[in-house]
Amino acid sequence: MDTEAEVKEIIQAWTKHCIAFIEAGGNGEVGKRISSANRRLIESKVGECCPTCNMEMAPTTKRGRQPKKGESPERTSITVEHVVSRTLGGNNKLENLVAMCHRCNMCRNATMTKFIPIYASMHGRALTDVERDKVGRFIEWSIRTIRSPSTKIDAECSELFSTLLSKTKHKHTSVVEQNETENNNPVHTGYSTPSEGNTEMKQLLEVLQEIRDTQKSILEQLVRSKKHRLSSWFKGMFSKKKKSTLPTNNGQKTLAEPKKKPKKISKKKISPPPVQIEHVFTITEEFEQTIRNVLDGKKPMMLAVLGNELKNYQEMNQWVDTGTEAFLMMHGFSKKSGLKKAIVSKMPDEVLIEGEPPRQTISLKVIQDPIVLAENQEPLLEMNLESFRTACIAVIEEPMSPATFALRLGAHVSTTYSREASAKEFAHQCGIAKSWSLLKSLRTHVSDCVVVDGVGTAATIAPVR
Repeated sequence: MDTEAEVKEIIQAWTKHCIAFIEAGGNGEVGKRISSANRRLIESKVGECCPTCNMEMAPTTKRGRQPKKGESPERTSITVEHVVSRTLGGNNKLENLVAMCHRCNMCRNATMTKFIPIYASMHGRALTDVERDKVGRFIEWSIRTIRSPSTKIDAECSELFSTLLSKTKHKHTSVVEQNETENNNPVHTGYSTPSEGNTEMKQLLEVLQEIRDTQKSILEQLVRSKKHRLSSWFKGMFSKKKKSTLPTNNGQKTLAEPKKKPKKISKKKISPPPVQIEHVFTITEEFEQTIRNVLDGKKPMMLAVLGNELKNYQEMNQWVDTGTEAFLMMHGFSKKSGLKKAIVSKMPDEVLIEGEPPRQTISLKVIQDPIVLAENQEPLLEMNLESFRTACIAVIEEPMSPATFALRLGAHVSTTYSREASAKEFAHQCGIAKSWSLLKSLRTHVSDCVVVDGVGTAATIAPVR
């Protein structure tokens, strides 16, 4: 179980990421499949207790096909649950996955639908304070129920989850009792009397129907599949037209006569092409000055929301042509070139772009007088593999989790090198490949001083005594 400080750090990072993801209207990993390695690792926990209801999880028998009519997955069947839902910005990484029984998985989805009923319509726009609070509370509840289930659980979310869970329990109990009654009474007439829990069962079915409809609308908004367009094109090109039949006077059906093809006209009238009038954009302000005014005095902002900030600035200053495409075209760029590419080509020495997509940030560089820098500050230290080893040895003074190690290493880099960088960015700046994890870097370059036991978030990092 993580410490309270680690849980707070994880909640704060996920809340910030999810709000930016929703406002940017990104696709994220919605609709993507979980890797086979992660799925096997989660499904290997068959026989363990569900983290939210303590029921022993059984192997699933219906994965890979649609249940037949009358079938439904067992309530204790093991499933892969996302701690933070992908529709809110979650991903398929192992640290965001957890083994959970089928019943609790469905009830968690239903809790999100009940607690944030309009989350499907929030994508691609700025959230209000009430909506931000709702999203933050639900994300905190989702994380705490897995990482720290005994502390500070949101009461409203827990009450919704408990209500839905009790309905599914009642449904299962009534079905078991009915089966036992049929087994005790061998003579069965084929008619059954309505049970007392039918009303609650209908309410549960309505909730599940609402979940399905809501998630279907989200997928249609976020995922633009090309399969439907290709299939419709193939049907239109290669499908055979069925011959229609018409009734005759004797009641027998005969084939309809094919329509006569129109005669081809030898001389076609060629109409002159329409005259296109090019739109003349008014250059209200220089490119560089506009970007400076948008970024000046602000903290590093996400590249995904830079276009919205630019449009707000244009509207506030009453520009004739607004929007990112108009801004690029008035300064000689193609509307498909992209705002980031244009800024980098125009202002390479003035802006700073950090991070990796889709969480890249942009800000103005702080340009200082070189004379003052030489007098008042020490030159920046060079970073290499030896720097990485030294920093790791200084941070790992006691056994700790990978999350704690990453936080402490980032703080050490900020203090020692006077620059803000995450643990992964620092490792890359020291010459380690971006694709390497921190655990792999420690096992390769600091194995003589540090011991790494385990894999993923469950690993333990300790110094060699």
